[in-house]
Amino acid sequence: MINCKLIIDGKQRGLVNDFPDVVDLHTMTDGITTTVSRNICGFSVKVRELYFRGISLVNHRYTADADVQLRVRCKLENPVMAMGYVRSGIVWNEYELRRNDVALTVQQHEDDTCLKFKAASSVDVFNILLMPEFVQSLCDHNPDVLEQFVTSIGHDSLSW
Repeated sequence: MINCKLIIDGKQRGLVNDFPDVVDLHTMTDGITTTVSRNICGFSVKVRELYFRGISLVNHRYTADADVQLRVRCKLENPVMAMGYVRSGIVWNEYELRRNDVALTVQQHEDDTCLKFKAASSVDVFNILLMPEFVQSLCDHNPDVLEQFVTSIGHDSLSW
């Protein structure tokens, strides 16, 4: 279940049934690229996703003519580990993310996100989503490397 709300210049715009495929691409077919584009009242979103063996590579491009808040509430079948890299622009969630910033999150079974964009802005974000079965496989097949990484956190240098 996905519930979206879009607020442009302080006014709510009808989006609940218009936007779910943009935020819930997560195809499960290897090698398939999905592209979705929307433009609603001067707020445009283009999303491309490539899924392959438990990894989803997703690029989001947002353009806002006015101040925009995009609130997304969803229930996920499985948790997802997500790493987002801001390629250009500035976006606000709970904190400001600028060009070259990286955010690592785990989206549990329920997720509530509010993204904010300033007027006349353009934002490009690249995400890597890791499905639970991929993370489990990584841990099962590489326990020594992962253990070395975890135990070296907090030390001055990583000794692999």
